Amino acid sequence: VTEETSLCQAQELIDISISCVAFLRELFPDDCFDFERKYGLQLKCLKPNKNKKADMLLGYVQKGCHDAIRRGYLKSIILSIMRDRDDPKSTLETYTWHICYPARDLINENSQLSIQISASDSHKVTVDGFRDNAGLLLRQLCVH
Repeated sequence: VTEETSLCQAQELIDISISCVAFLRELFPDDCFDFERKYGLQLKCLKPNKNKKADMLLGYVQKGCHDAIRRGYLKSIILSIMRDRDDPKSTLETYTWHICYPARDLINENSQLSIQISASDSHKVTVDGFRDNAGLLLRQLCVH
């Protein structure tokens, strides 16, 4: 797996997993999502131009996070679901994506980005080698 492939897979996995959380937690109306078959699973993924707030989230992820991953700067993404956006104590759930990069001088065909996703109930899923484990990670996230 090339470094470019690993970056693309990491970005896709983050996009899909954030979409899964948004769908399962009903953050946006159903018409903001379309079914997509990914990693052997039928998943609901956020689609652009359906909702202003959904587009804002997609923009943060697909522009900001993707760029930071490509540059090797992004270490984590935190998505908190709150009852009241003005009251941090109203947090219902928190999801954290931790991104680990292989050392640039040690890259070989076996070194890939790794992503750890953890939820507020300490449920953690780690993926090293996206192709083999992405479906498992998404299944575990969706039944969280």
